[in-house]
Amino acid sequence: MAAEPDYDMVAARILRRMRPEIAQEFLASPEWQAIPADLRERIYVADARWEEIERRARLDTSPAERDETPVAATQADPEPGECEGCGGPVQRAGTGRPARFCSQACRQRAYRIRSTPTTATSTAHHLAERVATSARRAADAITARTDAGPDLGRARAALAELAAMRDETTATEPATGHERSRQ
Repeated sequence: MAAEPDYDMVAARILRRMRPEIAQEFLASPEWQAIPADLRERIYVADARWEEIERRARLDTSPAERDETPVAATQADPEPGECEGCGGPVQRAGTGRPARFCSQACRQRAYRIRSTPTTATSTAHHLAERVATSARRAADAITARTDAGPDLGRARAALAELAAMRDETTATEPATGHERSRQ
């Protein structure tokens, strides 16, 4: 014996397949209003069930279509980034937003630099701090007998920026006749 179709679901599918403007017009019509309220409610419930079935069908994909490989398996050692504060290495996590700073101290330092008015002095102080931090890290690397090259490179780059800043500053200062001679 064949199962009897669920007429509420059939009615809900018919309503869903109508163009939206026609369905709205039908639901506002006297014919729809003439249907007993309990029957209309059953069709609304069937429509909600049908919507849930369609939603699950969109979400359900075969395991072959989903990549459920853990991030750790795809990126065993994520490439480290560079700290915006000191230029040191920042280990990146496998998921989420990449870290911008290597420590809370660097984050706080960068905030202070951003929140104070930008002057040549504060920029110079920031660069000098980067030189000192990179030199300290290079010394630690040498002591630990590891590669100090990246830290020395960062220190050199910051020193070069400081030198360029000095050259710009001395080139734009008016001549007063009282310049100190460099020895």
